Amino acid sequence: MKKFGVVLLLVVASIAVLSACGSTKTITTSDGSVTISDNGKSVTAESSNGSKVEATDQKVTINSENGGKTEITSDKTLPDTFPKDVPLPDNAAIDGSVKSSIDGTNTVMVTLFTDMSVNDVSQLYSKFMKDNGYQNTMETVTNDMSLNSGTLNKQTLQIVSQPDEDKGKTTVVITWIDETNKKE
Repeated sequence: MKKFGVVLLLVVASIAVLSACGSTKTITTSDGSVTISDNGKSVTAESSNGSKVEATDQKVTINSENGGKTEITSDKTLPDTFPKDVPLPDNAAIDGSVKSSIDGTNTVMVTLFTDMSVNDVSQLYSKFMKDNGYQNTMETVTNDMSLNSGTLNKQTLQIVSQPDEDKGKTTVVITWIDETNKKE
C-alpha cells in the first residue's frame, strides 16, 4: 500500500508538471511503470499493468487492469445509466456524478441541489419506494439530514439529503447500485 501511495504521488506530481508542458513522461519503479502524457485537451496516465486514468476539464475516467471502469464528472446532466423511474426532487439542479462498473456491479451516484426541504425529500423517496415495492426500506429524518434506502430485486437505492446553508438549498446524493449482473 505504501508503494502505491508513492507511485500515486509521483503520478500526480508529474501530471501537474506535464499539464503545463504538453509532453510525455514515463516513471519506472520496482512495481512497474506509468506513462503520463498531455495532449492539450486531456492528461492520461497508463500503467504497465493495464490501468489507465484520463482527465479532462469535465471528467476523470479510471479503467482498471481487471476491466473495471469509473467515471467522475462535473457534467450537469444525469448519467445515461441512471434509472429512468427514480424521481428527482422539484427544481433539481445536478452538480455532478460518479458512475462505476466493477465485476458486473454498476453504481451511479448523483449529487444535486433542490429547493425542497430535507423532510420533503425524504417523503418523496419514502413514497416512491413504498409505491414501487422496495424491500428492506429504511427512513431516518432529523433536522440536519435524512437517509432513505431500500432494495428491489438486486438493486439498491440510497438517498441522503441535508441542508446547504451557504446555498440556501438542500443537497441530495442519490446512489443507485445494480448487482443484477454481479460476477460471483
